[in-house]
Amino acid sequence: MNILKSIPWRKWIFVAGLVGLGINGLVQVTLQRDMRDKTTVLASQVRQAQSLSGKMTDSLSGLPVVEHQSENMASTLQQLSSQTADMDHGLAILQQTVQGIANAIQSLGGSTSASSTSLTQASRAAQALLSTLQSIQSTNTGVLANLNQMESDQQAINADLHAMNQKMALVP
Repeated sequence: MNILKSIPWRKWIFVAGLVGLGINGLVQVTLQRDMRDKTTVLASQVRQAQSLSGKMTDSLSGLPVVEHQSENMASTLQQLSSQTADMDHGLAILQQTVQGIANAIQSLGGSTSASSTSLTQASRAAQALLSTLQSIQSTNTGVLANLNQMESDQQAINADLHAMNQKMALVP
C-alpha cells in the first residue's frame, strides 16, 4: 500500500488512460475485422445476384417468341372455330334435308301401292341416318365449345405474357 501512495495520482490517471486507449484500439481492430468479413460476404452475394439477374434476363428474352407463337395459335384456333361453326351449320341443314326425306318417304308410303316392308326399311334407314347426323351435330357442338374454351385460354395466356413483357421491360 505504501507503494501506491508513493506514486502520484497523475501517473495513475496516465496509466489508466493508456490502458483505456489500448482497450479502445483492440475494440476498433475487432470491429474493422468484422466489417471486412461482412464486406467480403456482401460482395460475394452481390456478384451472385448479378449472375442470377443476367441468367434471368437471358431466360426472359424468349418470351416475345412465345407470345408471338401463342398469338399465331390463337389465330389458328379462331379459324378452326369458325370452320367448325360452318360445319355445324352445314350439318344442321343436312339434318333438315334428311328429315324432309324421311317425312316424304312416310307420306309416300301412305299414297303408293309399294310394299309396306320396303317403305318401312327406307323409313328406318332414314331414321338411322337422322340419328347419326344428330349424333355428329352433338359431337361437333362439343368440339366447338372446346375450341372456344381453348381460344379463351389462349387469349388469357397472351394477356399474361404481354403483362409479363411490360413488367420485364422495367427491369434494368
